[in-house]
Amino acid sequence: MKIIFFTLLFSSIIISCSNNKYKFFKTGNNNFTIDVPSNLIQPSEIEDGSLINLVEDTADILNGLSIVIYNDSIIEEGDSTSISDYSNYIAENILDETLNSNFIFEPKDTIINNYNCKVFKINGSYNNDLSNKTVCYYCCIYKGKFNYYNVTIMCSEDKLTSYMPVINKVFNSFKEK
Repeated sequence: MKIIFFTLLFSSIIISCSNNKYKFFKTGNNNFTIDVPSNLIQPSEIEDGSLINLVEDTADILNGLSIVIYNDSIIEEGDSTSISDYSNYIAENILDETLNSNFIFEPKDTIINNYNCKVFKINGSYNNDLSNKTVCYYCCIYKGKFNYYNVTIMCSEDKLTSYMPVINKVFNSFKEK
């Protein structure tokens, strides 16, 4: 069994590349590939500008896992936008969408598959059914050759522990073409 060492936020987590509970499939576009759980489907309403938008439960994102991928920023020669600037921009967008955010924006610099990355987590209230459940947004910003890629994975805080191996598998599978 191949073991990958990956630092996510505050601790080092050892994960396995194979996970018996979830099957994964490779998806992407002309610019990148990424592995996602095969039980995810595209919702009827997708996030504006997203390259990939997949959910486990179309009725309520907090009943499962949700993955959204963007490549909003084209890196051009002489571009002064840094990966820190881009991760701040993404965090501000997430905070605009959540209520009573528990702002844990302490992005950690890391390298995943030879890409410079920023990884961070934001907790916020998600009030779709008046329950005020807490949703966790785990974000990994990859600096590719021509684009910054934002992979945001969301789930309810009470399911976070069970989803961490899946989140790590998704983050570790990203590859730019």
